[in-house]
Amino acid sequence: MTDSDDVAAAQMFLQRRLEMIWNSALWRDSLLEATLTLNPDGTTTLADSFWVPQRSVLLLPAAIEKIIAARLNTNTLEVASLESYYRTDTDWLDYQGAPFEFQILKPVVMEWAVAQVLSALDSNTADANLACQYSYSPDGVTIVVGSIAPASAIGTALQLFSFSKPPTQGNVSLQVATPLAINGITYTGAPQPAATVPVTQDSVYTITPGANENGAVLVNGTQTLTLATGTTVTVTAQGSQLVFQLPNLVPAGTLYAFTLNGLSATSPYNLVWGADETAVYFFAVSTRFNNPGAGQMSTIPAGYCGGGIQFDPANGNGTSVTAQVYLATANLPLTATISNFVTFTTLAASCNNAPVHQRIRLTEAPQVAVNLRVLGKGKCPILGPYDSVPITNAEPALMAFARGDLLQRQRQFGKANLAQQEGATLLKELVENEAFQQAGEFRIQPDAGFGSDVCWWTQPDSYHPL
Repeated sequence: MTDSDDVAAAQMFLQRRLEMIWNSALWRDSLLEATLTLNPDGTTTLADSFWVPQRSVLLLPAAIEKIIAARLNTNTLEVASLESYYRTDTDWLDYQGAPFEFQILKPVVMEWAVAQVLSALDSNTADANLACQYSYSPDGVTIVVGSIAPASAIGTALQLFSFSKPPTQGNVSLQVATPLAINGITYTGAPQPAATVPVTQDSVYTITPGANENGAVLVNGTQTLTLATGTTVTVTAQGSQLVFQLPNLVPAGTLYAFTLNGLSATSPYNLVWGADETAVYFFAVSTRFNNPGAGQMSTIPAGYCGGGIQFDPANGNGTSVTAQVYLATANLPLTATISNFVTFTTLAASCNNAPVHQRIRLTEAPQVAVNLRVLGKGKCPILGPYDSVPITNAEPALMAFARGDLLQRQRQFGKANLAQQEGATLLKELVENEAFQQAGEFRIQPDAGFGSDVCWWTQPDSYHPL
């Protein structure tokens, strides 16, 4: 059986039978030990693990497929089902202190303390129209299932259960939009007031302009974007700051005898003169300001602009207005919403599914740093053409099962049945050999039952089981 389809079938049968053997017992080769410290600020000392102290939930590394046991430095943690708390005292779920139990929860791609805005960002524009599947919960109860293209928003999620995609040309990153704290940032400076927000080089940000931002955004002076109130734009920071400018209330290219209406009747403004205006007339107070020179600034007092203003051109009909008018309100606050995109996992081009993390909840909820050790079973490896079996001495059983599958594929059912029986026998022997060493542990047992001062070393047997 050397044809390409036979070789492909053999590889498939070997992988499936390895998964069967892998899942049939707690092989020593399949166990993983995770040692980490959980800190009150939500950080951990182990890569690919995530601690949510507000919910007392720990996301273990994605390499762990099943949780076997957990303990602290001082005591073991008993595993308890959620049903036991609901049948006894649900207040235990809110208690704080030293953990003594844990519950195994549904695995997730990610969980947050509060709901986050999720997005998928593609690194190759050729993937823009591919369909990605997702499943998440916005509140811990409701399940939302849908399909999107990369470079699209998924939704606001508290828990992301799954995200899958077809093979893509580039990587796809899953991100959360974290709002920046801009309280206290105001527009300052003249003649053009600006508000500066510190950002990180090469990081991606979303900007939703507010009531005071519908002009331009400068990214460290190298990139200019036009904003519209309530419309979100995405920008990659080229420097260390975003510079927001107040809107230019006189658009460029306006023709002769331009009249500007809709200005506040009670707000002061700054007027930066251009070269093509001799004067400006204020209808509300019947007053005219003459141009003191191109680039010079005049302050328009509150109450002057309620009825509109009109510019007098320097050279007659057809001359553009080059002056600029800005609000001059002291300490005008920045009202835009600015969010930083933070990547929490990346799917390679050839990868189809986001890694899933096993979750446990600790009770009581620790309020100080705790050292935790978790014993888990790893995920079954994917065999390559020249890989060895990851379970010691499992080759005979694995080969027998796969040979039986190939014979059955050729409809040689008698030979296939014998090969499958051989595989089952070899697997049983392998399990017994694996367990024999553990069964041979020595224990101290009282000579005459409990209460006697005499004891001896013995091995477990049918009269003295473990």
